[in-house]
Amino acid sequence: MSWQEVRGHDRQVDWFRQAVRRGRLASTFLFVGPSGIGKRTFALKLAQALLCERNPESELEPCGACEACQQVAAGTHPDLEMVSRPEDKNFIPIESFIGDREHRMR
Repeated sequence: MSWQEVRGHDRQVDWFRQAVRRGRLASTFLFVGPSGIGKRTFALKLAQALLCERNPESELEPCGACEACQQVAAGTHPDLEMVSRPEDKNFIPIESFIGDREHRMR
């Protein structure tokens, strides 16, 4: 599994590689843009690269075979939270990011 599968996002891949090398990677990213440009594919590849158990994070290259890479691909990795717009809304509700009132930290 390599970034070659993610077409048209070379600049973004380079940006993330530089951020990782500099130790300047944020804890959360919001991927926005028109439908069908590969946001989900890019986000999942990035998650695999950052969580991969075989390759160093600094390489930003997922192996695709370790348990973490497989969990990301299956959507079951405990450190990955995917949020998307509900079909019946034109926006992503803030509760999707911060949790509902009963479960928020106080």
